[in-house]
Amino acid sequence: MFCYHAISCPVLPGRSSVGGRQLLAVVFGENLRTVRSPAQNGDSDTHCSITNKHTPIQLVEKHGVQQDLFPSVGKKQLAQQKLKMINQLQSQLDRYMASVLDVLGLPPRELLDFLEYKYTDVISVTRSLASFAYEHGDMILEEDKVVQITPLQLYCIKRRMVLPVVSSETGHLCDDFGNLIDFVQKLHRMKIASPPEHLSDVFISNIAFDLSLFKGLTVLGLEYVRPSQVTGMDSMARQLATLEVHHSVQVLQDLLLVQCPGSDLPLSGVQWTHLICANFAFNELETIDASINMLPSLTRLDLSYNAITKLENLSELSHLEMVDLSYNCIKSLQG
Repeated sequence: MFCYHAISCPVLPGRSSVGGRQLLAVVFGENLRTVRSPAQNGDSDTHCSITNKHTPIQLVEKHGVQQDLFPSVGKKQLAQQKLKMINQLQSQLDRYMASVLDVLGLPPRELLDFLEYKYTDVISVTRSLASFAYEHGDMILEEDKVVQITPLQLYCIKRRMVLPVVSSETGHLCDDFGNLIDFVQKLHRMKIASPPEHLSDVFISNIAFDLSLFKGLTVLGLEYVRPSQVTGMDSMARQLATLEVHHSVQVLQDLLLVQCPGSDLPLSGVQWTHLICANFAFNELETIDASINMLPSLTRLDLSYNAITKLENLSELSHLEMVDLSYNCIKSLQG
């Protein structure tokens, strides 16, 4: 189903959180590599080492920023990753950034490039998405293509909605945020997937996003996305015809039991009245729990490649025509 036209907006991990590696990567603007070395207790210990050490020379040469204000640290200090040293580096970085902004006013392109700001800044990410929608949106809608997007990009759309900024900072129609809003409201088919490099980042792998803007969506795919990250699923339950979820759930009710807005009652879930095709292959499901009955119109159900041991809770799905339970742990078809 998902022969998708991927949104080509690069998003790099590690720039939105402030941990040891992320902070040092921002401070030095360099590649950090993780190496394993034996610890005294026999276990392996993780350290960071530096490659290609450099300072933002362009800021010094082009804009007169004092080079001696830039934080410095030795290789041995960096390998230790001590909390005290990290806090000291952060304090030094704060002073450095304050001095840069005092000298320069608005950050120059060299500074933004050095920080790789365009990859996680809400304005920059949504501007790239708006430009994509302007250039390719009509073709995607006309040909009913599937668009792939990341949770981080969806988070940026959500944040941009509440920022007190104009729709186009440049004044150009091609990167007007209104293009993006118009596009997402008309989009029919979308796949949300976390890139593998994002899965180890605590901030990005837990980032929340909202689907309520996607009012025309009828086909949705989730891959490496936890249900707890998603809001607006009550809207999806009322409009989706096809749902594909892979590498994302361990319990079906975490995905399917959508609360009615304003209610905390577990039995007040919204029924997926228009959903006719559900593909939950390649997850970690062990049971077919009762939440499957929230899909009363379902005709096709794929539960292959899970760890299901018992066939149950399917008798009330009166429209069901096909069920795929291959590659599970079921020994008998008796309920």
